[in-house]
Amino acid sequence: MSGSHPPHPLRIVDANHDVGDVAWGGGPLGKHTATYQAFVAACRATTAEGYFCHDDMMIWAAQALDRNPDLRNAVRQRFPVLFLDEVQDNDDVQSAILHRVFVEGERPVVRQRFGDMNQAIYGSASATDVNGTNGDVFPNAAISIPVANSHRFGPQIATLADGLALSPPGLIGLREHPDAEQGRQAAILLFGAQQATDVLPAFAHLLTTRFSPAERAAGVFAAVGAIHRDTNRPDTPNCVAHYWDGYDHELARIEGRPATLIGYLRRGVRDAAGTGDVHPITEKAADAVLRLATMLNPSVRHPNLANRFRQLGRLLEHDKATLRRFHLLCWKVATGELPKNAGVWQTWKKPITDIATALLASAAAESAGDFMAWEDEREAVGVMATQGNIYSYPSMEPAVRIKVGSIHSVKGETHLATLVFDTHYKGSHLTRIKDWLTGARSGLTANKPELRKSLKQHYVAVTRPSNLLCLAMRSDAFTAAELVLLQSRNWSIGDIANQQIVWRP
Repeated sequence: MSGSHPPHPLRIVDANHDVGDVAWGGGPLGKHTATYQAFVAACRATTAEGYFCHDDMMIWAAQALDRNPDLRNAVRQRFPVLFLDEVQDNDDVQSAILHRVFVEGERPVVRQRFGDMNQAIYGSASATDVNGTNGDVFPNAAISIPVANSHRFGPQIATLADGLALSPPGLIGLREHPDAEQGRQAAILLFGAQQATDVLPAFAHLLTTRFSPAERAAGVFAAVGAIHRDTNRPDTPNCVAHYWDGYDHELARIEGRPATLIGYLRRGVRDAAGTGDVHPITEKAADAVLRLATMLNPSVRHPNLANRFRQLGRLLEHDKATLRRFHLLCWKVATGELPKNAGVWQTWKKPITDIATALLASAAAESAGDFMAWEDEREAVGVMATQGNIYSYPSMEPAVRIKVGSIHSVKGETHLATLVFDTHYKGSHLTRIKDWLTGARSGLTANKPELRKSLKQHYVAVTRPSNLLCLAMRSDAFTAAELVLLQSRNWSIGDIANQQIVWRP
């Protein structure tokens, strides 16, 4: 693209593959130009080949409804009841399609929507007015039923979290805690400007003293921040990566993958257990074979499509014998014939490798011995080729493991304990909302986008833990008077020293 404009992602805006206004030099690229028509042709070609973006599906759905109005009635007959969860994360395009399919016109279905506008952190237009484009707002005050009770946490975390809500729902924490834990579920950990990397080990040490070995083995622990990768701003620590040198923002986008092919097949069996559905097995088997093919010859690459089983079927559609061998592999795994020992696995390795080799189109094959090796099931628990951002404390023979990432990455999760790092973008996120932490202010009526965003993100973060919530902030964030206010709201205050916490009286 010419000029100083940032790269413009090509997205079709209608079923004719129009890509909308494209920034070009001093203004939009003319739609009559050869360049613009080349963009349209490229989008047509990708559609013909079966490659779609998420938003494309809404366009085809709208077109289908335009062309065949009876489709709506067929869908309503098939699905007479509609439940929508996490409505606050629906964008207006999705909401408009759902409204058109299930609600608009005669004989609407029974619809029940669930959501919390205080947790709308994905930045869509609907984050402040769901379905605002068609008047189908959520929540509809005339018929809404507020649910303020939570069994995830007790009253202390509920009170503190309620203080961060844009529209405080009056949270009631119903989780019961032993008397010894009362008033000890929330803490603010203060650290010096050069102590950011001491925060995570101090939190980990606290977990080893607060929770038993059994609780630590069964529980989930997380440390998160609003911004997880370095923004190259002068304020430090400005991101999660500044708190832990071992943090890799690239891993945050990758689900941990099994280290071996037998691990993939076991994962498929585990995911399919009790569902009556073989889809997890066929997907993991196809994913494993495609990954093996890339290992055998890295120069032969296949796009990572959403449906790996279908993708493999298309790649082998002219090699029926190999495709049958792959289907036989899936059938054996689905019917419980997965090898239980290294000896049996040895007889499986060549047939599977032959399937992967057929994808190389006669290209030379290298060795993938480690990926095809037998892995004892007990040793394989938790072993991934990509471990993800897991902080282990101590590093040798860990007593606790903590998942580290962004607030977005843990949305919807429940943790035994959660640490929230302060991060920076146009100022400190937690300092920006400290009046809400102290109780000096609550709710938000003014149109201040950064403040609104910070409150929503941290409302999500502080409602993750069941037993312990910690916020990590710089020591210079609060005045002495503000620390008194925090303690009056039952925040425990601790200073980090030598990677441990010294609690203030």
